[in-house]
Amino acid sequence: MQDPRRAATAALLVLSCLACLGCAKESKVRSSGPYVQNVTPGSAVVAAQTAQLAELQVRYGVEGSGELSETVRDVAATSSHALTLAGLQPATSYVYRLESRDGAPL
Repeated sequence: MQDPRRAATAALLVLSCLACLGCAKESKVRSSGPYVQNVTPGSAVVAAQTAQLAELQVRYGVEGSGELSETVRDVAATSSHALTLAGLQPATSYVYRLESRDGAPL
């Protein structure tokens, strides 16, 4: 039986790489990230740094569902973003998209 924390970590690391592929064009706002940190069996933090103050959001959902059904938003404009994805299921792969509050990809 695979350790749920290890499975969650592996799944989120894969998602981090996939998210970066989706952000291939250079952003004038984003200065680093997104990257995944503080992974637990039920949550993870998507972090990024922006060159200027911005309000970001992360849309996420179960891989293969075709939907990004959950959204977490910054509560205020900042340049250091840490958005917690909560309610994650162990041993489940997720996809996410980091974007500005108006829905534009970074």
